[in-house]
Amino acid sequence: MRYFVLAVFYCLLITGCKKADEPVVPTGPQMPERTEKGANILACKVNGTIHVYRGEFSWNHPDGVSFGQYDAGGYTFIKANEDKKYIDNIGILIYSLDIVVGKEYKLFDENSEGAAEYYPAEGANGNIYLTEYGGGVVKFTRYDSLIAAGTFSFNAGKSSGEEVKIAEGFFDISLKE
Repeated sequence: MRYFVLAVFYCLLITGCKKADEPVVPTGPQMPERTEKGANILACKVNGTIHVYRGEFSWNHPDGVSFGQYDAGGYTFIKANEDKKYIDNIGILIYSLDIVVGKEYKLFDENSEGAAEYYPAEGANGNIYLTEYGGGVVKFTRYDSLIAAGTFSFNAGKSSGEEVKIAEGFFDISLKE
């Protein structure tokens, strides 16, 4: 009987003691760190694939990010374009010139305060995904005379029923001229 008790105790001892789990180290591409320093970056996951847009968009430099306000139309826009790596672009439109930090702007739903779109490589051929077939939000975490920064996510689609999911998005854009 004594051997039986020792055997049970030994089994409990060896099964109860195990090494601590090793930390999981991610492999492959990672999302960049979210900042609010005017880094001219917009990053997100497009159907789970990481897309990072960097640099200041201009007519002479068509790849990058931009932020602007159109007074006559009364809207604010955020745009990211990449013609070399992803061959796509993302646009977010807020139907206001008065941006409020911390507010979640709804993108195309019954209380719409904006819209968003995703143009994949074939966008010129009508392959444009719009939030009118999905919805989403954009939230400014910083907005002043120097920097526009925030987060966004949206689902967009086409009338055919195809959808794209834009998730874990953020932008950090310098407003200096």
